[in-house]
Amino acid sequence: MTIYTLYLKEHTVTGLKYLGYTKNDITKYNGSGKYWLRHLKSHGHEHTTKILLQTSDKEEIKQMGSYYSSLWDVVNAKDETGNKIWANLRIEEGDGGAGYTFSEEDRKKVSDKSKIAWTNSESREKRIASIKESLNKPEVKAKISETSKRTLADPTTKAKLKASSKKTWSDPLLREKQSILQTEVQNREEVKEKKRKASIKNWDDKDIRKARIDKMTDQTVYTFENIKTGEQINSTRKEMVNKFNLNRAQLSKVITGKSNSIKGWKKI
Repeated sequence: MTIYTLYLKEHTVTGLKYLGYTKNDITKYNGSGKYWLRHLKSHGHEHTTKILLQTSDKEEIKQMGSYYSSLWDVVNAKDETGNKIWANLRIEEGDGGAGYTFSEEDRKKVSDKSKIAWTNSESREKRIASIKESLNKPEVKAKISETSKRTLADPTTKAKLKASSKKTWSDPLLREKQSILQTEVQNREEVKEKKRKASIKNWDDKDIRKARIDKMTDQTVYTFENIKTGEQINSTRKEMVNKFNLNRAQLSKVITGKSNSIKGWKKI
């Protein structure tokens, strides 16, 4: 037997309310209204839930939903500053509230309220903490990873990213700025320590250790060309690193075809 729950949710940071119903577990259900979900995304998921009615009769849910919608005027009620008190965009009648399109006025109000909330340090910190907590969940990480891989595997997306990268790096000033920034990041003590620990961990892996030794002792002579001058040289991996002060790992990517060039040098 299906049990329907009519509920009242209230955001603990902003005070925005939402009247809705569900047949899901109310202790785990955040709500489904578009305005409400966008509000949670903008201000964090902290909210309280009050159960108004639980029944197996959906018609009763519809009747009581209409009653509370009218009682509290959930669609039109506004506070003294003109902002919506409720996230509902139509009365709750147990039909999911589909079919509403945001007006420009609605979008502006949501945007303005979000900006005001962001200027409040306490609200901002709560929102950041909520986002970090959400992103650290294994299921969220897995979903983000899957989506990213699927997006990056798309040929059209690859072409767009490649074109954008070329356009960006064609600006000498931006390229120099990015190079300086990368150097600063790599010189940070916490970054050095993280790389050191990762290096030790990887070295304990026999396959990784063998691959790294093979790279360090690689005597293969490769042909490299300078993209700017057209100069070509024949050199080993180690000679290129020492002569042009190149990053060994990045040079390996160029050699294996995972990267196009490093400091103006490409493998041909």
